[in-house]
Amino acid sequence: MKLFLADYNESPKKVCGEDPVECFEWEESSYDVLSPAGPIVSKLTVQLFDKELLVMGECSADFVGNCCRCGKDISCKITAEINFSEEISLENGEFDLTNELRECILLALPNHPLCSVDCKGLCSQCGKPLSEGKCSCKKNEKTSVWDALDNIL
Repeated sequence: MKLFLADYNESPKKVCGEDPVECFEWEESSYDVLSPAGPIVSKLTVQLFDKELLVMGECSADFVGNCCRCGKDISCKITAEINFSEEISLENGEFDLTNELRECILLALPNHPLCSVDCKGLCSQCGKPLSEGKCSCKKNEKTSVWDALDNIL
């Protein structure tokens, strides 16, 4: 999102905008759990104090991926607050906020996204989703290196 600095002064001005999904510069990787699926949508308040740019508001973007526990496809909207202040040069006449908006969204991404808060994952033996109910697998009792000592008596 580019701001044309001549439009701003000390009076707060509301600005809404969109940056395309390509601004994420996302490289496909087998390690990525979530991938961007939509543009960055922002609702901001902008002020310019002499050479100090102050930006406050909210930005959001849609993401798709897989649940970290059960592998189910998920989609989610990531929303982040932005509070940005920087001394800028007025020579260009414009300031590009795209990097700051992208960073706010990326920092708000969950480390382990889930399909639901109560997702129980998969059975480690048969792979059945445990959120659908218990599986019919016979659970192996945990063995310990000390079990041989228990059998001495």
